[in-house]
Formats: sequence, structure tokens, C-alpha cells
Amino acid sequence: MHSIQGFPGRDYATVSELAERLQVTHHACVGLVTRCEKSGLIVRRPNPADARSVHITLTENGLALLEKYPRFFYSKFVTFILCCSLIIIPRVTHIK
Repeated sequence: MHSIQGFPGRDYATVSELAERLQVTHHACVGLVTRCEKSGLIVRRPNPADARSVHITLTENGLALLEKYPRFFYSKFVTFILCCSLIIIPRVTHIK
């Protein structure tokens, strides 16, 4: 959800932009968007410039969640990255 708010001068992102920013496939991103939409955190709106894509925007509930728990999400992300680095990086450094 932070990624949606991360584009300067606008409050939306396309699925392709989100997929690129999150470094996931387009298909995986569509799944994330669908789950967030079902939870009432985002909405899809038609892209007036390109009928093949949609604009993803945060709902009031999505904005409220980000304002309420930004430190929680950040700390969980940092923990995840640290765990990955402890598990993956030592194995990768030993490859000859």
C-alpha cells in the first residue's frame, strides 16, 4: 500500500507500476491487488488514458491503516529482510 502513495504528484498507480516497484510478476501483483480490494483497502478505477489498465487508489480505510500502523509495517519489513539475509546470503557467499 505504501507503493501506491509513492508516485510523486498523484495518488494512484497502475498494476504494472506496482509490480515493477514490488519486484513481482504482473500476475502476482493482480492477486495482491484483488486481496486488498476485497479487504476494502484499495479501489480500481478505469485509466482514462489507456482502457487496458486501471488506476489503483487507496480507500479511506487503506489510508487510515497506513497512518495507524506505519511503524508496525516498517518493522515487520525490516525483520523479514534481516531473516532473509541470515538465511540466503550466507549460502550464496559460499558458492564457488
